[in-house]
Amino acid sequence: MTEPSDPTELAGLAAMHTEAAQAWSSAGDYPETGSWADPERRLTPRLITTLAVAASLALVAAAGTAVWVLRNDRAQTSNVDAPAPPVSNVAGPAPAAIPAPPSALPPPPTPAVVMLSTRGGDVWVGTQSKKTVCQITAGRVGCLVKFVIDTPMMYGAPANGVNVTTTGDFEWGIGDIGQQPFKTLSYGTIYKAFGWTITPTSDGTTFLNDATSHGMTVSIEGVQPF
Repeated sequence: MTEPSDPTELAGLAAMHTEAAQAWSSAGDYPETGSWADPERRLTPRLITTLAVAASLALVAAAGTAVWVLRNDRAQTSNVDAPAPPVSNVAGPAPAAIPAPPSALPPPPTPAVVMLSTRGGDVWVGTQSKKTVCQITAGRVGCLVKFVIDTPMMYGAPANGVNVTTTGDFEWGIGDIGQQPFKTLSYGTIYKAFGWTITPTSDGTTFLNDATSHGMTVSIEGVQPF
């Protein structure tokens, strides 16, 4: 005759649950004192082990769920409570100062005025290049010039002299200064003689009669009476 095998873990659990259902099915009907001594109702070592393993698995699952929930909560808290990046309060470099406009240039100095000697009734003056030499008298100014332009022909030769009167009359002429000494005029200086104002520049020399405002401007490149 075959001996009945020990019930499996699942069978033990089923038997236990069945007994529990039967125990509560009849109100006030409690099992007899010696009923738990039945071998089929005892807690065997295998059944205890099975229950312990099941309880351990349940605890592990519960712990894993708690850890996952805790991590998820921390991640959400970290995303919500992340501090904003600090705002720099360091001021940028100050803009470069705009330079003040240059002040107006000072007016040029007033040219010095030199009174030429009128002893003898005339005065001879010449330019720094020595290409223009002029004789000044009370009634007129005449100059001998080494022109670089074509001038009118006079007596078979190109004119090298010009004359202007206090009234503005102008004429060409021919002459030779010879060895006549003269005073060299300096640029930036105004000269006066016999009522004439002489203003030498690098572009030409101007002779202006103070009483009539007539005269001329002469250079090696031409002459302009007025």
